[in-house]
Amino acid sequence: MLVLLNLEIARVNFRIQCRQAITLRELPPAYTGFLLNAPPDDETVNFDIELRLNKSSDISAMKKIFDTAGSWSMYRKEDVYCIALDPPALNNKIVWSADFNTRMENAAVYCSDLLTAEAEGTVIVESPVRYPLDQFLLMYILAQRKGMLAHAAGLKIDGKGYLFPGRSGAGKSTLSRQFTGRQSGILSDDRIVVRRSGDGYKIFGTPWPGELGIAENKSLPLSGIFFLHHSEKSMIKELKPNEAVKRLMPVVSIPWYDEAVMQDILAFCGEVATDIPAYELHFRPDAAVVDFVGSFIASHE
Repeated sequence: MLVLLNLEIARVNFRIQCRQAITLRELPPAYTGFLLNAPPDDETVNFDIELRLNKSSDISAMKKIFDTAGSWSMYRKEDVYCIALDPPALNNKIVWSADFNTRMENAAVYCSDLLTAEAEGTVIVESPVRYPLDQFLLMYILAQRKGMLAHAAGLKIDGKGYLFPGRSGAGKSTLSRQFTGRQSGILSDDRIVVRRSGDGYKIFGTPWPGELGIAENKSLPLSGIFFLHHSEKSMIKELKPNEAVKRLMPVVSIPWYDEAVMQDILAFCGEVATDIPAYELHFRPDAAVVDFVGSFIASHE
């Protein structure tokens, strides 16, 4: 099996392979820093993905368990899942489908002819292992390994990591923009992975950025969570763990149609909310928020 590339996100290495000699097109620029050029270390989880060309999953005997009615559908039979990209604009033709089991050991991804081309005797393939497939697989892998994917900005302040969750429009990119160039670090302005690490937690940047296009393949120890709210006056309110859990649920990627995986992720949300201090951050979208948050953090160390 020929390994085409290694894509590492939050210490999970997607090892993409194919039995045929093919060339993959370049992934979007945000992925550049997540491509491994050296063998992964012992702490990295390897997840093998085999690309199979011009074939498709056998979904005829599977039960549809979820349908976005906009891009992809999810099927299951016993311990085997299948996710298929079938946008209505293409008359629901399957662009790619991926089969994997509940143990999350590996995946087979079937690429339709929509993803392949030939030039000068070389088969060129548009890699399906990108958004949304990589994000979807990562969600399932993390659920079994004390981790979760959150709609959040991840910032470095005084050498520590802080999570700023919020739905679209909550101000993740706006807040990140204020911290840019202010002796702070930004892992991402839209999607962040949280994983247990030893006795604590770490946050990881991802290749799925927001408006600012920030996608750093780095990690930081998690020291606090600030849920974002636009306001005319800056204010921080401490949250109890049960309140923090309620605010995490809408911003964490959770397959509500899959009870076992859902319970794993919710349990992890509860652990994070219990162990990490959480707050509501009401802020005006101007530079003053940087000093306001920095002063608050310094006073609570």
